[in-house]
Amino acid sequence: MHSIVVGRDAMACRFEVVFNAGETADATELGVAALDLVDLIEDRITVYRDGSELMRLNATASEGWQPVAADLFELLVMARQLSERTGGGFDCASGALVRAWGFLERRGRIPTDEALQAARERSGMRLVELDLATQTAQAVAAYRTSQRLVAWYEEYILPKARETVSLTQTLYARGEVTFLSLLQAQRILTETELAYVDSQAERWTGAVSIADLLQLEMFPPPADAPAVIGMGESNSELNRLKQDDLLKKRPEPVPPVAPAAVAPRADMEPLQMPPPVARPIDPLRPVAP
Repeated sequence: MHSIVVGRDAMACRFEVVFNAGETADATELGVAALDLVDLIEDRITVYRDGSELMRLNATASEGWQPVAADLFELLVMARQLSERTGGGFDCASGALVRAWGFLERRGRIPTDEALQAARERSGMRLVELDLATQTAQAVAAYRTSQRLVAWYEEYILPKARETVSLTQTLYARGEVTFLSLLQAQRILTETELAYVDSQAERWTGAVSIADLLQLEMFPPPADAPAVIGMGESNSELNRLKQDDLLKKRPEPVPPVAPAAVAPRADMEPLQMPPPVARPIDPLRPVAP
């Protein structure tokens, strides 16, 4: 079988997307879209372009804590975890070492012992501070909000909307309400069910975010899972969730929602979370090579 290969050079590598010929009608367009995404990622994290997010972080590190995009923050968290698990065998914060060996200029050289020691002291994710505790607390708070909203839909809002539709159907059969009233009740139920699905999506998105931040296999963790360790105070809020059994606690009762007002409460809008922050301790040392 013939193949369709769509390729592009990026990040000093060759990226290719391979399709079986004839199986995908828009294979070329899909391949180009995937490669465009690679270019976008490179634009954001490359250290060879002064305007990238990572280079802006390096340039402003000496000024204190810097806000970064949530996905970049999670990438830095993962990088630190990999550095710890490999004993420093993989460490993206090795700009000083890369320069010492001449790799950045693509002209290899053997550094002196003094230069190599100095580069080692300025390298390593251990020197990068991540405001993980605050970011985790904010993510858990947002998760709790969406979890309560899901519970309210399940226990109060959806049953009331379904009860309204059932009652309206009965009244319509008796000729006591118009067909328009029945349609309105059904419309409210449909909109409520869609809003319920959206709230579930927000809850699972929050769970994935927490799992990514703490490098967990899943969130919420199983009931018999041990308390999270290895990341200091950043997991104190999560451990309290397990200890207090808040993940299983039923929401506090709220007044029933009137049939004509089947919608999320105004005070339950998603939290506006500030961006996570990170900074290298040594402002002269790049976060990544």
